[in-house]
Amino acid sequence: MTVPDIVWCGIDLGSSNVKILFLAEDGRVVWRDSQPTPRVSDGIGPCADADILLDLVEKMMMRGHHGAALAQPLAAIAVGGTGEDGVPIDAEGRALDLAIPWFDRRADALARARAAERLWRDPRMPVTLDYSRTAAKWAWSRDHRPAPLAAAAGWLALTDYPAARWSGRPFMSESLAARTACYDIGARAWIEPLLEASGAPPLPPVLSGGTIVGAVQSARLLTAGVTDGDTVIVAGGHDHPLAAFAIRRQIPDAIIDSMGTAELLYGEVTGDRPPPAHPYFAFSRPIFGPGIACLGVMELSAVLRPLMEAEDETGTGFRDVMAGAPVPGRPGEGPLLRKLLENSAAMTRDRLRALYEMGVPRGAIFAAGGWAQSRSLLALRASVLGCPIHTVRETELSAYGAAVLAGVASGGSPPCDLIVETVEPYP
Repeated sequence: MTVPDIVWCGIDLGSSNVKILFLAEDGRVVWRDSQPTPRVSDGIGPCADADILLDLVEKMMMRGHHGAALAQPLAAIAVGGTGEDGVPIDAEGRALDLAIPWFDRRADALARARAAERLWRDPRMPVTLDYSRTAAKWAWSRDHRPAPLAAAAGWLALTDYPAARWSGRPFMSESLAARTACYDIGARAWIEPLLEASGAPPLPPVLSGGTIVGAVQSARLLTAGVTDGDTVIVAGGHDHPLAAFAIRRQIPDAIIDSMGTAELLYGEVTGDRPPPAHPYFAFSRPIFGPGIACLGVMELSAVLRPLMEAEDETGTGFRDVMAGAPVPGRPGEGPLLRKLLENSAAMTRDRLRALYEMGVPRGAIFAAGGWAQSRSLLALRASVLGCPIHTVRETELSAYGAAVLAGVASGGSPPCDLIVETVEPYP
């Protein structure tokens, strides 16, 4: 097989794993890798050290470039990942503190109290304030760890950190700005009273997904031949919308059920005006192109991970289901495992109905993410939803979407050739 001259790199900085994927201009995936996301403790909970993360990403890229036997440097790079995590930075763009992950609940009480205030019911907010939002983490840090924020020359989302460091240009991807709770996606501008109330540090310019950030300046990657002066860095963004971008480029009206650490139901409406606030949904901008993205989030792992780890018969049954065995029992009649899985699917069905009411077209439903690997689980969910569920064979869709975005933004034409499979409801 010939070695491709043009290869785009997609990176996904996930909550659990860091993934990279090299996509050739003919559509072949020529390298992929996944490593556990490095975590350190700040004495309260697991956090991320942005420079340790950057070091891991660069090592993975160098290993991939060598392992794929590429003769040319990468043509373009885009990075996606978690939505709310970030770090204060100094004037050189280096992290001054650890990144508190979105799932950390230390700001829960603070966020609940603030959310009850009139200020935080601003109709321009694309997401409601809770413990996961960047605004809540800013406020908590101002109260409990003020020195790094006080010294900060700026702020970088953890997902944008590698691209900003490589290019020497601080920025924030727009789909990540929306996750702070302080960004007006309709006006595409910060909501200044909310920034002030949350104690936000100085923020960099917001860039739409697909914007060329600059050229790679990393001496390490340049010396290794992974990049050269012509390698461009492309603004990426939130991991779930990146996965949706990959599928919707091939099936434009697809609705994506991303079943990862969090379950996120994704659809898009036309225009620049977000739908009215909804208890099930947050809003953002699509990774690439016009419209408004509608994101309904549920903590799916809070239901499924305990089942995966349980030592009783329910846990055994769930592990069998994930390995392909049928879900035990009959619809609506138990046992407990079936009831839990049916209830989870019913929540997705309710959010899907709400999505349609917002004006999202009724497109094919695609399941993606780690929990979507079981056809038995998907068949049960298809039965509850009352329609087929489609999947694609690409398991790292966010990294794949980032690679496609890098290709499109840098002037390439990545082919749309995801292999689609369909899971029908049970009779």
